[in-house]
Amino acid sequence: MTAGQLRVVSWNIREGVPVRDPGGTVADALTEAVHRHGPDVLAVQEAPFDPDGGSPLLDAVAVAAGLPHRLYFPYSPAMHLAGGRAGLALLGREPWSEGVRSLLPNPGLRRTTPDRELVTWEKGMLFGRQSLGGRQVWVGCVHLPPFHLFRTAPDDPSVRGVWTGLASFINALPAGPLVVCADLNSERRSLLMDRLPERPLRSAVTAGTSPIGMAVDDVLFGPEFLLRSSSVRFGFSDHALCAVTLELKP
Repeated sequence: MTAGQLRVVSWNIREGVPVRDPGGTVADALTEAVHRHGPDVLAVQEAPFDPDGGSPLLDAVAVAAGLPHRLYFPYSPAMHLAGGRAGLALLGREPWSEGVRSLLPNPGLRRTTPDRELVTWEKGMLFGRQSLGGRQVWVGCVHLPPFHLFRTAPDDPSVRGVWTGLASFINALPAGPLVVCADLNSERRSLLMDRLPERPLRSAVTAGTSPIGMAVDDVLFGPEFLLRSSSVRFGFSDHALCAVTLELKP
């Protein structure tokens, strides 16, 4: 990490279960993708965990990528790994001085398909704080429900509590520079940003990150930062990796 610069990679990795041939093991593919961008922070949505809350996959990537400082938050049954759990992870090059975790309100959506009964499981927020350029910076990892799977618009009244819960959590964080790495499952950034009038955020990612080209993933950042670069890259997951470089303003 150079003084005042923060390189972030955010990726929904689908519990490490590939939808595309990774050309080797998932651990190798994930490590290679991280190495390519050399991030100071890796934020992972749909992170895979074992029943005890450990993540051998992310532990291996953390060592290989030089990101030894880890915050984990498993909170729901895995969808793709029998007996496993899923959640969020933050891997950092620098130590985390603090970590906070919280579940989002569950809207209780249901949908019956020919194959199964779909219900919304818990989703959550994981934020860590670390030093950057002599200042304490918050970096968050967030995953919202897949509104589209339930044929529910992201601004439907039934899911309003998800957005207000996320905004309330962010508003309650101590003041300071803020970065939010998120799978929002929506292109409607205003559903969050309009609820943060005292803590404005900007979007770093506008390219499509889903299989149908929707920009559902993002790295949001506060006014203390300048955006230096932003790119997306598809790999083994059904979401694209988002790589962003930010720099603290003098």
